[in-house]
Amino acid sequence: ELAAGYTTLANQGVRIDPYLIERVSTRDGHVLEEHLLRPAEVIEPQISFLLTRMLEGVIDRGTGVSARYIDAELAGKTGTTDFFTDAWFAGFTPKYSLLVWVGYDQNRFLGRGMTGATAALPIWRLMIEAGLEEGWIDPDDEFRPPPGLTTRRVEYRTGLLPGKGAKRVVRETFIAGTDPVQIYD
Repeated sequence: ELAAGYTTLANQGVRIDPYLIERVSTRDGHVLEEHLLRPAEVIEPQISFLLTRMLEGVIDRGTGVSARYIDAELAGKTGTTDFFTDAWFAGFTPKYSLLVWVGYDQNRFLGRGMTGATAALPIWRLMIEAGLEEGWIDPDDEFRPPPGLTTRRVEYRTGLLPGKGAKRVVRETFIAGTDPVQIYD
């Protein structure tokens, strides 16, 4: 279910329920049972894209920074339960979502400091690197913004338009009409 949530973001707000078996057929090709995809838009594409941008930030400058060196567009989120009993990393490219969970079937201590970034993210990175090496992940794939968004340069800490004294400026994406108008001073 957690992986399906992140997949929905990668699909620009369209949810496709996960499934295990795609088709069951006889030797002669007669289909006995088949899973049919039922996509449903559950988040507006613009909101989904903004969330994806935020999750790219997790890799660019947050808890997922150890994946920043990978030459592909990536977004994701680390997770850790109280007392280090579960750790995960849910991440995605424009085409694939992968979730790694580290834990026990019973609520058991993993070890001090076993966060999503230290326990799960290294496994996720290995899978992404293998995908790039094997060719099923294309390093040129990009998260494509839907219509109705604007990109602005803003002051890093306040989100205001950069003015005199702005030391760090970053690019942020906004739903058209919600971008900042006040200037940082």
